[in-house]
Amino acid sequence: LPPPPPPPPAVPSRWTPSPPRTTTSSPHGPPPRDVSPSHPGRVGRWNRFGYRVLPRAIGRTRRRRRFDPFPAGTTPWPTSRGWTWTRRRRRRWQQILQSNNVTVVGNSGDTGFPLPSFMISQRSVFSLDSSASAPKNNPDFRPRRIILLRHGQSLGNVDESAYVTTADWRIPLTDLGKKQAEEAGGRLREIICEKDASVVFYYSPYLRTKQTLDHIVPFFNEKEIVSCLEEPRISEQQIGNFQNVQQVLDAKAERSKFGRFYYRFPSGESGLDVYTRVSSFIPTFVRDCTQHDIGGHDLDNLNVVIVTHGLALRFFLMRWFQWSVHDFEQSWNPENCELITMNKKKDDRGHAWMELDVDDRSKLNLHESCEVPRAVHVHKLVSGSVDDYIQAKREESRTLWRARYEAHSKNGQEIK
Repeated sequence: LPPPPPPPPAVPSRWTPSPPRTTTSSPHGPPPRDVSPSHPGRVGRWNRFGYRVLPRAIGRTRRRRRFDPFPAGTTPWPTSRGWTWTRRRRRRWQQILQSNNVTVVGNSGDTGFPLPSFMISQRSVFSLDSSASAPKNNPDFRPRRIILLRHGQSLGNVDESAYVTTADWRIPLTDLGKKQAEEAGGRLREIICEKDASVVFYYSPYLRTKQTLDHIVPFFNEKEIVSCLEEPRISEQQIGNFQNVQQVLDAKAERSKFGRFYYRFPSGESGLDVYTRVSSFIPTFVRDCTQHDIGGHDLDNLNVVIVTHGLALRFFLMRWFQWSVHDFEQSWNPENCELITMNKKKDDRGHAWMELDVDDRSKLNLHESCEVPRAVHVHKLVSGSVDDYIQAKREESRTLWRARYEAHSKNGQEIK
């Protein structure tokens, strides 16, 4: 049989592959790699999402889809409007509620008018209350009082040589220290005298703090004590193991010149280390108070007593009230079994904060600006406190520069 006839030539179309361009006559060499062999003259390619990928040399062009990569019902993500849209709508509705004096107070959605579903899904409740400036979604975790107590007189406070043969955390109280602890329990009972009062105790694992707590607990009955927790992060500053008395005395004398906050003992901690671990205790303290609130204890009747050491006590106050390092260096340790009280304060707009007792502030040699947190000054929750705080800081700066000028003038040096 004769051979079959050759196939007819293909009719050219836009989807028919075209032969690659020849560049024998081009003086610039071969064509660029971005030119698609199937579409001569077109630069770039299409990815699996239908978008055209262009080389950097082309610059910014309008992105157009060549095809729909996901037909109806085949998208790999949920077909809702997305979290960004919901967040924007919630923010807009919050602005509307604030402009209409609608305040967030709970989770029922009883506002007097219907709310969209994306607003009710929030963990908040709205009320047509006139106090629109009250904080929203910010539950109060603060107890009624926070009472800081330094341990009674220990054997180490009387005789430094006790640290040579006895570990620091095993130093006991003296007879005077036990008597001081009993007196502190009586004063504590006078302060916490409310009918429905409840008490939470935190204490350092050291023997002297445990013995102090043992003399305080009998002043309260079992129904009043909510919990009694040991907390290692409020321990005393670590100076070393079995210590040499003369070396410790020399190190403490050097610390008084260098500064307590940054000075590090040769085989122990610096003040900054103690500050760090005491600061990590405060979030745990806040979570515990929140759990007590969930468990049914009224925070307005809850009192927290922390039995700790002098330096850890001051670092707790420093972190809570946001003192500066200079403020800390100017402060003093309280006496043995001295009570330092922090009371909760509120204003008519719903803001709450802890405030240091005036007498206790004077015992610690602190400025008036140190008795409330720095945020209270910033937001002007205390009248007149911002100007007084700024003026006090300016006076401190002038005093420091004046002392520095006099010191350099005596040595005949120039101030840099």
